[in-house]
Amino acid sequence: MKTPLSSLALLFIAVFLLASTFYFQRWKSGGILAGGDSWEYYVYNPALFIHHDLDNLHTSITHRSLEGGTYEDTTRNYQGPEYSYPGDGTKVVIKAPCGIAILQAPFFGIAHVLAKISGARANGLSPIYLILAHLSTTIYVMLGLFFLRLFLLLYFSDTVTALTLIAVSVATNLLYFCVETSPMAHPYLFGLCCLIIYG
Repeated sequence: MKTPLSSLALLFIAVFLLASTFYFQRWKSGGILAGGDSWEYYVYNPALFIHHDLDNLHTSITHRSLEGGTYEDTTRNYQGPEYSYPGDGTKVVIKAPCGIAILQAPFFGIAHVLAKISGARANGLSPIYLILAHLSTTIYVMLGLFFLRLFLLLYFSDTVTALTLIAVSVATNLLYFCVETSPMAHPYLFGLCCLIIYG
């Protein structure tokens, strides 16, 4: 039996996205280590499960710095770009919602187990954690494309579906958000939206 063209397209996209992710290696710079949105989405997991500093992030920020990231501590700055406050300024509240951290949690758990087994720094911010956080975006994009394929096949031919999947993957900003600026919220939301559309 001949393999559907749209299945081959999904395989091509998966290989392309994984190769691009490992080629650019954004976990080494930018993203989580640089602070900003990716950090805000991600920090819930190490702060909650490892450092127990969800209310001030001091230990999490220190470990981010030790791993080569920025040490900008905005937890005491009311104008800081990463945090807002519940009133008296003694505790920090992360501005980003925790939804992306929840989606990243399985990958964070796997990274923590691997770090413990391999003897790597189990601080939530060493390379194994960051690699899996970045790979999680690719997984959610692929999950989204899988459900998008199923949805498109309800209305279009296999060829049209295959071409659409490739176009959406490499000719839109999805590729940029999946590879260059991951782990931002966009790839995760793409995956969830495709699931909702199919469902």
